[in-house]
Amino acid sequence: MFCSFCRTKFKQKDNFCRSCGTKKTNHSGAVITKKPEYSSGYLESNSNLPDTEKLTVTQVLFSFEGRIGRSTFWIYGLLSYFVLAAISLPIIINKSEDLISLLFVGIPIYIWISLAIMVKRWHDRNKSGWYVLINLIPYLGWLWAFIENGLLAGDVSHNDNGPPEK
Repeated sequence: MFCSFCRTKFKQKDNFCRSCGTKKTNHSGAVITKKPEYSSGYLESNSNLPDTEKLTVTQVLFSFEGRIGRSTFWIYGLLSYFVLAAISLPIIINKSEDLISLLFVGIPIYIWISLAIMVKRWHDRNKSGWYVLINLIPYLGWLWAFIENGLLAGDVSHNDNGPPEK
């Protein structure tokens, strides 16, 4: 697929033209958004594209699309960890066999939420969500993911995954 404005070829994951910033067109060929004005690679205030995007709590926790900043990553990541711990500790301490089945529901939900949060954080760094698999590299994977997701800032302007978080 090619940009309707400058005829540059889109990469499959691109939502905006890398050359001129025009949003990808729909299947009928109509331009969804007009070409935004760029200055030195950053959006100007008169751009047709939204400057930021606010995700709902459900989108942050369960969706694999969009971007979240470092603060949202830490807040939701730690919150989900503490909720899992609050559910798990009484079960482990009391060794209640009746409540162990609760963990079979809670742990997959926690893994889904953790993956969704990490994927959106990789998107904020303008990287594929598949980078979440870096965590599987022995010894260094978790450190790489921690530095990229937890410490480094994301893109300040639009990237391949949309506008930055509010």
